[in-house]
Amino acid sequence: MTRHSMQEKSFLGSALLLVTATYAGTCSAAVTISAKKTTNMTCSGGVCTPTATKAILNAADLQTMLASGSVEVTTTGSGVQASDIDVTAPVKWSASSSLVLDAYHSIAVDDAISVKGMSGMSLVINDGGAGGTLWFSSKGHIAFDNLSSQLSINGTTFTLAGDIKTLASDIGANSSGNFALANSYNAENDGTYTSSPLPGFGGIFTGLGNTISNLSINDTTAGDYVGLFQQVYANGGTVQNLNMQNPSISGPAGTASAYAMVGAVAGGDNGLLFNDSVTGGSVSSSGEYAGVGGVAGIVYAYGASPASAADCYSTASVATTSENTTVGDLVGVLASSGAATAKVSQSYATGTVSTGANAAAGGLVGGDGTGANDYLELVTNSYATGAVTVSDNSSAGGLVGYNDSKVSYSYSTGAPAGTGSSVGGLIGYDISKSGSLKHTYWDTTTSGITNPAQGAGNIANDPGIKGLSTQQLQSGLPKGFNKKVWKETSKLNGGLPYLIANPPAK
Repeated sequence: MTRHSMQEKSFLGSALLLVTATYAGTCSAAVTISAKKTTNMTCSGGVCTPTATKAILNAADLQTMLASGSVEVTTTGSGVQASDIDVTAPVKWSASSSLVLDAYHSIAVDDAISVKGMSGMSLVINDGGAGGTLWFSSKGHIAFDNLSSQLSINGTTFTLAGDIKTLASDIGANSSGNFALANSYNAENDGTYTSSPLPGFGGIFTGLGNTISNLSINDTTAGDYVGLFQQVYANGGTVQNLNMQNPSISGPAGTASAYAMVGAVAGGDNGLLFNDSVTGGSVSSSGEYAGVGGVAGIVYAYGASPASAADCYSTASVATTSENTTVGDLVGVLASSGAATAKVSQSYATGTVSTGANAAAGGLVGGDGTGANDYLELVTNSYATGAVTVSDNSSAGGLVGYNDSKVSYSYSTGAPAGTGSSVGGLIGYDISKSGSLKHTYWDTTTSGITNPAQGAGNIANDPGIKGLSTQQLQSGLPKGFNKKVWKETSKLNGGLPYLIANPPAK
């Protein structure tokens, strides 16, 4: 097994970055493929174009056309420019025809697209626009029956794989290639892997909104990086639109100079994790000197290459009983050296977190690694709701355990606790520069920390952190929260703020 350390200055592979911003919900200027009657759309010669910026294409009408030939759905009509394509009803066809979705900005898949037979698909985003994404909701996905079917995204061909074994072989042969998960896969019959099944990766992988369930890994080799992907490399390595359900991931101990890193999606992320989720299950380490996170063990930027986890979430249980660990329900360690930023954005976590003595634990991020150039880590527009428990001489925070990052527009509601430790409503132990915390909050009702001075465990009245009751958090977006990013409704997330681009399941 080849593992690249946090200090390494060059990584293998580079790939076209498909996502540069998060999808912020369908705007009114959209072509919607839905169960409603076709409106403001014209279809001729296999091409469907809008006649107004808000248009509907009936899914059944689309399926009828696909039964007799290939179809292109575009946002550009005669004198009309819509922005996004949003699929809100199931689409299925079995003829040997292709569907092209060509969007000026984003494509959002909110329901199932089933590609049967030898059919194919082509997806185009940012065709004239910029900052758009290919985005899947919790129920949206694209599934291919035949692995020989064609898939292209922005003109790049992707190789389809239907199981982990095939993916491992494909990536082993081309670690900078472009791959897609053809359908949801139950890994239960794979048994328990003794190391990460997928090697270090510098290409683009998309799960297409599909789910890998019941993945089991028990790695006992000291210092290993452990996850579905061992490591996502810098300079283009991307894992996106992947769901993992009920994983059981156990990693080893490390050493003081070479931490083990454990996460369900990736042990280490030096590239981009986008719209990835971990639902249920557990992620843990068996010994000390480990970074453990529900999605990634570490998100680490170095040199001029940024690293990020965006629009991700975890509901897993993340735990270790050992000393000298850094544990978070989304990311264990967030670290940066050089000029690049390591970033967690528009993400959330709801699972429980626990660790041993001399450790750091946070509901979202465990803590920051020390690099050559600190204070480049950033947590923004994110929240956590799970309980956080530590042992003696540790730090526990509802959002971040040990912090030298910039944290902004974020909140926590979980209960951090630990006898003889530094415990704060939002941050356990804060050493960030003055002005690093901006518009951050913790719930004084649910956290059990009612002292308004205890937003951070080690600094009374730490500037930039404010305690609010549950009622106050439910009564409107907190000060500084952008209405284009955050929303509140009594029917979702218990009436608390949630992310428009990454909403919790209803």
